[in-house]
Amino acid sequence: MTEPDDAYIAAVDARLQAAHRDGAETFDALLRQAQGADPVVVAQRAAAMCPPVCTVAPPSAELTPRPDSSSRPAWSPQLHPLRSEWYFTSQCAQRLAQRFGRGRLACLGAPTVAAAATHAVLFDIDAPTLRARFGTAVESIVSLDLGATTSLPLRDAPRFDAAVVDPPWYAPHPLHWLALAAAAVQPGGAIAIVVPPELQRPSAAAERSAVWRAAQAIGETTLEPQAVHYETPLFELIAMRAAGITVPSAWRTADLIHVQLEQSQAPPPHAPPPAAPTRFDTFRIQDQLVMLAHNDRGGAPGLTAVPRTNDYIWDRVSARDPRVPDIDLWTSSSRVATVHGRPAIQRALETLAAGERVHDGLVAEQLARVGLG
Repeated sequence: MTEPDDAYIAAVDARLQAAHRDGAETFDALLRQAQGADPVVVAQRAAAMCPPVCTVAPPSAELTPRPDSSSRPAWSPQLHPLRSEWYFTSQCAQRLAQRFGRGRLACLGAPTVAAAATHAVLFDIDAPTLRARFGTAVESIVSLDLGATTSLPLRDAPRFDAAVVDPPWYAPHPLHWLALAAAAVQPGGAIAIVVPPELQRPSAAAERSAVWRAAQAIGETTLEPQAVHYETPLFELIAMRAAGITVPSAWRTADLIHVQLEQSQAPPPHAPPPAAPTRFDTFRIQDQLVMLAHNDRGGAPGLTAVPRTNDYIWDRVSARDPRVPDIDLWTSSSRVATVHGRPAIQRALETLAAGERVHDGLVAEQLARVGLG
């Protein structure tokens, strides 16, 4: 993660001090009230504020990994951070499905809501993976890269009665996904779009304001603080442990903007976000999803560690970390590596995905370092 600026640090400090005054007596309680600030930042700032906050979360106690008592589902295949796969808790998904799923419901990146609803169409990037996770619980899945399309395919069906929208938490995706939903929901229908909490990163407050203004332009709008709750995915548990922190099983919350579309209001104009700087191929190897970048660094086939990682374990979930460009291979178990000799590594991953053994002993040994093979 890039170093946050002084204004952001001051805002985090103020929030943690307020949480402590309001009775936060454990690191878990402090984190839940930190308005989305990264757990590593919360731990660092709590330790720096001595007294009083460091008495709540002393590094020697709270930053020591503890056994995970999480009741989160064991998704198969596992969730992956490059796909922004933070899923709503089952209780949260049920509430949203009951509230917005009385008619035809569009779910944009909200598969647990689609699984809980009666008549939902899920628009997401990888239908085979989602079918493997949810089976027939989701009535209809349309494979679609929501970041690269200009409209949802409605075919001959009528527009939806409502949409639940859970975009990636970085601009311009929330604005783009809001526009997709607005064009697909009939006048008088509802859109529920998730926006990140104010301290999720330094730019979050400004990005929230932009979504709020766009929502106000198309209908009657209400902000519902901390209305959604997320499971802590396996990759985040592993990453935080590598950073010396154990996070609770469902600490992450976000706000919801509820838009009641006006009858005569046209949806806002929009364009897809720019393409990601690096493309990745995806392989399913047993329960893991493995992403392999299209970078070709040459050299003999093999993996090298990303700077400041231990045993190839990635210790962040932020895409803003300056080490991210060094990552060519990224697994759903939070293992990362720089890849040399990409064609041979790709062939080996294809072999493992087919359920076969890699015969090149040197390549197999390299992949075993990141838990593959």
